[in-house]
Amino acid sequence: MPAPYRVTFQPLINDGQRVKDGWKFTVKLRVTNTSPFPQTFSVMSCSWIESWHFRPVTSMTGIYVNFGEGFACAANAPMPVTLKPSETYEKQTLMCLWSTKSQRTVNVVFQIGFVAPPVSLAEPHAGTTPGQAIPIYWSDKMAIAVVK
Repeated sequence: MPAPYRVTFQPLINDGQRVKDGWKFTVKLRVTNTSPFPQTFSVMSCSWIESWHFRPVTSMTGIYVNFGEGFACAANAPMPVTLKPSETYEKQTLMCLWSTKSQRTVNVVFQIGFVAPPVSLAEPHAGTTPGQAIPIYWSDKMAIAVVK
């Protein structure tokens, strides 16, 4: 059975796929319902970034990542999100890559993942069996050059 979601992300970078070492840049995060049926999942109202994950594809030795930003809020609660077929849930966050390597340019290849827990008022992980992990839906790979 195909995955019900497609995860994509877009670094909002002025210089194509290149960022200056240690500079913060905005990343647009998207999850699209690719199934023919409405899909509902839960995200936290303030700590929604916890639903998104960074996964390196290349060696990260000497490479450091800051993915996501903290948000101050008065109340953090699970919120249901329902996507009709082809609809997209979208957020933006900050990302920073920096290198301790001696090379002038280092390519970082990675993916962004999204966790879509089912919604239930009685039990937060309804629809999963005890001990069963909630799946992470991964984006395609992307390379960004970190330039000193």
